Amino acid sequence: MIDLPDRVVVPFGRVVQTQWDPAIAERVVTVAVPGLFVGLTEDEYTVWSAAAAGRSAEELLREVRVDGPRTSYDAVRRYGLVAEITTSDDQVLTETAGMRLLAHSRLGVHGRHALVVGEPDATHVVLSPVGLEIYGRCAGAHSLAATVALVSSLASETGSNDPEVIYPQRLARRALAEFFPLVREGLASFGFVEGVSDE
Repeated sequence: MIDLPDRVVVPFGRVVQTQWDPAIAERVVTVAVPGLFVGLTEDEYTVWSAAAAGRSAEELLREVRVDGPRTSYDAVRRYGLVAEITTSDDQVLTETAGMRLLAHSRLGVHGRHALVVGEPDATHVVLSPVGLEIYGRCAGAHSLAATVALVSSLASETGSNDPEVIYPQRLARRALAEFFPLVREGLASFGFVEGVSDE
């Protein structure tokens, strides 16, 4: 699980197409978010992809290997495909109220890890039991925060005393940390709640 910084860059959308554009002599990657398709240049795509590592903007800009990382980052942010959010206990629920987790992969049964997200014999990610619970409920929820609040409440009602699960703020931060690897592998994506944006 990723140890999240106090502020983390979140990528939105998922790759739906890659094609060579002879006009600019480079590959263009199309990323889809609800109601919008955005074509990214190779440098913009590299920055957008790097956001799935769960880093702060400063770390991302320092470590990403493109010419002019700030220019590419600013472009991707203008397109609405990345946002920097606060992960502190007093803000993380508010931040995740504007986000959804969109599941793109089914659960599979792995011989050693039991349930995994993805193909047991190919690309997959192992989640904690509470991570699996949130993942399984995210499709029917309005936001990631709503799913987290529901799972946290159910855990408390069934007698759990794990503070990382029964306190929704802590569970929201934990869920974000667990879901970044899913996004990096293309097994899920972050989306925004309709009518809510970073701007």
